[in-house]
Amino acid sequence: MFDPSQNYFVRGLLPAWNYRLVLGSITPAAIEAGRRHSASNQMTCLFGEAMLGAFFLECAGSKSDAIKTCLHLEGTGPAQRIIAFASIEGRVRAHAGVPQAQWNGSLEEGKGPGFVKVSRWFSDSNIYTSSVEMRLAPIAKNLEDYLTRSDQVQAFVKIQTIFGPDSEPERISGCMIQALPGASATDTDHALGWLGAAWPDLGREIDYKDGILSKSPFRTLGAGEFQFYCDLWTGYPICCFL
Repeated sequence: MFDPSQNYFVRGLLPAWNYRLVLGSITPAAIEAGRRHSASNQMTCLFGEAMLGAFFLECAGSKSDAIKTCLHLEGTGPAQRIIAFASIEGRVRAHAGVPQAQWNGSLEEGKGPGFVKVSRWFSDSNIYTSSVEMRLAPIAKNLEDYLTRSDQVQAFVKIQTIFGPDSEPERISGCMIQALPGASATDTDHALGWLGAAWPDLGREIDYKDGILSKSPFRTLGAGEFQFYCDLWTGYPICCFL
């Protein structure tokens, strides 16, 4: 049975500095994705980081009518490709080219360099797609590159994976802060200073209502739990993680 304290997301604003903040812990959904695909522990961690990244991109979209976002990581590493989907309500899923892949080294070596492709579906049935080069770097850094180069927004992303004694994912969590129109260089300095001081606690936040966010200049816009699901068209049976 999963721990509810490790399955949540929070969306909101740091209004004093004109910044958006998105925070999430996705461990149970990652474990379920790994189980459904008989994935290795390393691939399960990449599933979690990719699904969390897709959710951050969904929240960062400049249009409010996006239905879902797809994050496609195509690389030269053992995983070959990782594809993750997320909606603003927290519905997520992921699959990979080689879900059983194992390797010696870091998670970023599992995906390798290649390209990042992002697709967003909108309520008017339009799809917006763009891609940028993927560096041999953590998924979080590649998300920052994509947001800067393709979406042309300033954002800072942190994703943290903590491993258990058998290299299983013990906690996969992260946060994103994104500059909104009107944010100044001084606002960015303040927001980055706050993030640097708050991150150790944000990475293990359990109750955002009583935790560090309650002591921060933060206004909540939405919160919920991640749900893992599969669609028939992917070739996998329909499943839900509630």
